Amino acid sequence: GRSVAETAENLNIKTIVAATKSGHTARMISKYRPNADILAVTFDDRTRRGLTVNWGVQPVLADAPSSTDEMFQLATEEAKKAGLAKEGDLILIVAGVPVGEKGTTNIMKIQLIGSKLVSGQGVGDETVIGKTVVATSADEANKNAVEGGILVTKTTDKGYLPAIEKSSALIVENGGLTSHAAVVGISMGIPVVVGAKDATSLIKSGEVVTVDSRRGIVYHGASNAL
Repeated sequence: GRSVAETAENLNIKTIVAATKSGHTARMISKYRPNADILAVTFDDRTRRGLTVNWGVQPVLADAPSSTDEMFQLATEEAKKAGLAKEGDLILIVAGVPVGEKGTTNIMKIQLIGSKLVSGQGVGDETVIGKTVVATSADEANKNAVEGGILVTKTTDKGYLPAIEKSSALIVENGGLTSHAAVVGISMGIPVVVGAKDATSLIKSGEVVTVDSRRGIVYHGASNAL
């Protein structure tokens, strides 16, 4: 409970979502009175009613998710529905795993409420935030590329290298894991998302985006804590 409250404080997180069957997780967190809203997502109406008396806890009833991933999804949706989180916010999700069983370990996850711009296959294992440079040719890419920018193109070949060398990440519409962009990304150690369909039309130049190369997703806006 305390570590949850401290994490929320340190990262200035305004909403903690506790997925809890018995209500124990939410009660434990509320005891430390974190400076954040606590949304308890529970799967049992008796638990929901019991939680209404706890300090700072807003309980909602939901169908029990069948997997951890589904639970993170559910927590995010419920926080948005309750008006406790909007696009670009960070929320802290705490849940007992396996989901809904008593006496289990709690896992904590920081989630960015982002709107997904594009997705594809990710190369690399990091999250990078930056301003985009959208280019439709190597000339345009090399001319407009900025140090630390995120290059968004339809394809790449060796003509794009000067631009790629400046960039902190690469988003490419074409190609798979053996494409030029993917290979260059691996050799240069920069995160790449390939096969990002319609990226050059969906993303505008100068936009701040978060590139999550582990999941192969590009989000609108910035998240420093992932």
